[in-house]
Amino acid sequence: MKKFVLILLSALLPFTFACCKGNSGKNEEISGEYFTLTADGTLLCIRLPGNYTTGFTWEGDNPDENSLSVVKSEYITDENKDYTAGAGGTFTVSYKGVPGKEANLTVKYDYLRTFENRIPLKTYTLDITVSPDGRISAANENMKSNY
Repeated sequence: MKKFVLILLSALLPFTFACCKGNSGKNEEISGEYFTLTADGTLLCIRLPGNYTTGFTWEGDNPDENSLSVVKSEYITDENKDYTAGAGGTFTVSYKGVPGKEANLTVKYDYLRTFENRIPLKTYTLDITVSPDGRISAANENMKSNY
């Protein structure tokens, strides 16, 4: 049984990170400091560094679910060969544009402790345009420290 699980995991591992790792191989992807957009504009991935062991988490909401759909949202712990307690990781969210739903919007994520009543430690914003054919373009990326 263990062998089957290992084989299955090895087969699926390349697809786990595919959402943010490139495109169909035709052109270069478009990148910012914290985002990657496939060259054909069909998939946008935002990757924000964090450390959930500190109680901080990235929180945001989809400003327009009719024109921009979340494909996947997850937290991936950094490789930690030393098994150090408190290792950081990366919050990753992937979006696809919805064809027929044109929009100009701003995606915003706050890095905060949800159990504290304080302003976020950091705020990330990215302006997104969804064209009528569902293709995405991104601009004005901003990571702001609030302290």
